[in-house]
Amino acid sequence: MKLFPVFIFFGLAPLFALSAQASEETIWENTELILLSLAIAFFCSTFFEIAALPKSTALAVAFSLPFLFFAFVRQKMGRLTGTMLIIFFWMTLEYLMLKTGLPRSPTFLADTLLSHPKWSTWTAETGYLGISLWILTSNWIFSLSLRGSGINWFWIITGILLVAGPLAYSFFRPGEWISRDLMMSAYSDAPSDGSQLYHERGEWIARTAVWVSILVLLVAAVRGKISDKSATKKKS
Repeated sequence: MKLFPVFIFFGLAPLFALSAQASEETIWENTELILLSLAIAFFCSTFFEIAALPKSTALAVAFSLPFLFFAFVRQKMGRLTGTMLIIFFWMTLEYLMLKTGLPRSPTFLADTLLSHPKWSTWTAETGYLGISLWILTSNWIFSLSLRGSGINWFWIITGILLVAGPLAYSFFRPGEWISRDLMMSAYSDAPSDGSQLYHERGEWIARTAVWVSILVLLVAAVRGKISDKSATKKKS
């Protein structure tokens, strides 16, 4: 996945901001705009290879689902629903792709840093998908600076520190780390020697995201049912 490593830390921030500012009337229209934006981004990441257009489109559809789920939850639970949920939904999608093996060569947000392995040697504590969490959280923080009439410098500085902190720690951290190859080998027929490290520490972030996502969706569905019944009673 040939994306621009630095750009990825704030390139998704407008999509988070767009989801946050959407009203009930525009929330689904904004999701369509997000789908288009992701399709363009994935296509650009292939350096405009026409042969990669179908895959780029499929990835855009898949990764628009976290924003779609957020739109569903917000519609059921109100405007106080935070865009941080998009992070959990995105991590859940990546974990499901990993566990199911669909597609055969899954694409993760963390893959944008494949060419810079020394930026994330702390994956021994978080797993490879911890890089995806780092990128998503940075984008979410930067999106907070876009809300309101002006630029909020507090959130911009916080976002910069969030990017710089793990980056600096990575250069001083000794020892092994969990790479993409190590993660994928743990699900192959011939696991590598480091697979035990992955199974011990490599999935706790992604698994937590899955449980949080399931819980939120269930609460939203139940609340929606209750609201529908209340509205029906009022009409009758």
